Amino acid sequence: VTPYRTRFLGYALLLALFAGGLLALWVITLRRMVRQRTADLSATMQAIPDLMFEVDIHGRYHRCHAHREDLLLDDGDSLIGKRFSEIMPPQAAETCQQAINEANENGQSSGHQIELTVPAGKRWFELSAARKALASSADAHFIVISRDITQRRQAEAMLRQQSEQLRIIS
Repeated sequence: VTPYRTRFLGYALLLALFAGGLLALWVITLRRMVRQRTADLSATMQAIPDLMFEVDIHGRYHRCHAHREDLLLDDGDSLIGKRFSEIMPPQAAETCQQAINEANENGQSSGHQIELTVPAGKRWFELSAARKALASSADAHFIVISRDITQRRQAEAMLRQQSEQLRIIS
């Protein structure tokens, strides 16, 4: 081996070590960023009091996030793979599917309301749905936010009742 070749191999080895070190530093930095963003997203998800689901165009659950499990019809993990029609009363399942169909056509849907009996009791929920960007050749998926509006419905009913009483008195 000639001295020129030895020197060249030495420089090449140093360059490779330097490039490897930079690559390792970059990977470590990316991992830290991913951990931080994951922690931020997790904290955000925990702060959301609403139920959140990812479903497909057929009303099949793919993901579920519930801050309160007692607002779910079934354990969150056992919802995965099931359709609306398999776990909800027919009218509620139909309303949920209408929200998905509307979101599929318009990109989003809101204002659909359903009543369900869950472990927490009879509850009213308002649905908002938005279509996710399509992955290659996958069925459309939707994010559905389900807000417990039971207290709001009760307050509205009480206001109607009081309004009716005032109308009778007048």
